[in-house]
Amino acid sequence: MGYEEFFQISYSYFDYFIYISIFLFIILYTLTKKLSINGLIDPFTYNYTFTYATSYSVIIILYSLGYITHYTFFIFFTYGLLFVLSLKIFSITSYYPFNKKIFSFFIYKKTKIFTFSLLTLYIILMALTIYLKGFSIFTETNRYEDNRGFGPIVRILELSNLALISIISINLYQHSVLTWKKLIGYFFLLIFMLFNAMISGAKADLLFFIFSALVSIKVYDPTFKLPKKFIVIIFLLALSFAMVALYFNFSKSIDDDIPIFEIFDILFRRLTDRILSNGDMYYMGLPNDIYLNITTNNIFITTFSPVLSYSLMSSLAGYDVSQLEIGKQLLLAHYSGRTIAGGPTDHIDFFALLYFGVIGGAVFIILFSALLCFINSLVKYASYSIVPSTLITVFWMKSLSWILKPGLIIGSFVYFILFLFLLKCIITVISIRSHS
Repeated sequence: MGYEEFFQISYSYFDYFIYISIFLFIILYTLTKKLSINGLIDPFTYNYTFTYATSYSVIIILYSLGYITHYTFFIFFTYGLLFVLSLKIFSITSYYPFNKKIFSFFIYKKTKIFTFSLLTLYIILMALTIYLKGFSIFTETNRYEDNRGFGPIVRILELSNLALISIISINLYQHSVLTWKKLIGYFFLLIFMLFNAMISGAKADLLFFIFSALVSIKVYDPTFKLPKKFIVIIFLLALSFAMVALYFNFSKSIDDDIPIFEIFDILFRRLTDRILSNGDMYYMGLPNDIYLNITTNNIFITTFSPVLSYSLMSSLAGYDVSQLEIGKQLLLAHYSGRTIAGGPTDHIDFFALLYFGVIGGAVFIILFSALLCFINSLVKYASYSIVPSTLITVFWMKSLSWILKPGLIIGSFVYFILFLFLLKCIITVISIRSHS
């Protein structure tokens, strides 16, 4: 089922989509609330709870209309249930003392040297990124195509962004008295977030930068609670940035002479389409059992492409490996000419089923849930320690991308270690110069 057919159906049953999504969101949030460090305004709530509530609403609606077979619905329903129950069980499991030993790798007490080293790394990578590709928000293709060939630089820059936002947020939060100096600090932090979101071009990046700030503060101080009025402000900021990003993405198809309300209506429709497209893997892959007839990379290529970069892996493999990702294959099954980078992401249920089979996929989901909950368990040891709070926030947020693309797991570990190694090198140079 392609975009056009799905959107025609979805808008006919849009009220049902809303009701089912809200119902599923409440269930998923209740069962996995322990993993949402900052409650509703949290990356886990967005990446898992919101995304899967809307995605599985698509499955339920298409199944009820007869587009999905009983067997396929049973498999994906079982995987979804297994995932949420595994997250629930492993989130209340004790990992002591192993998790405390792992936490020791995140400890570094020289906050000023760490911050200066982080800022140095960020400036180098940002200057290089702007020189190589400019601001992705202005691209007329998509950010994936815009980043083609620059994957390693972009990934380490993302880690630097999140870490810098986190450590600045914690430092601002430490000064409990609200002064003009602190307000100016928050203003420049917001400008910094907007600047980085324009570089990346992702419509949700501003929201994730805000998540990074709030989660890092919550990790640092478990008693922190965000006032409700700020939740509304954050929502409006993220919505505004998403609208601006959509405007630049679709500027060629929008007539600037039409009234501004019509432009807003077009952009809001695009945003609604984007929310519905949380389920793009499912409406493209499940009707007519398309997912059973696609060709994918082997597991080695899938997991190591993010490490070496897709361009290098394609050169080594002798073909464009990005074209054989699960989401890309589902897209190509309906739109054979869509060969540019990007497309639906390989959600964990598709990834588990197509790479490991029905039983092996179930085992993978259980082990994946255990790994995710183990990383989350490190949070409790970071209280009132600035650098550990920063690093654990960054690693936790990057690990959440695995839910939507499990093939990133090895790459995330490799690039996080490389990120720490580069910081260590800069810290060493600074320490040597300070003693010379």
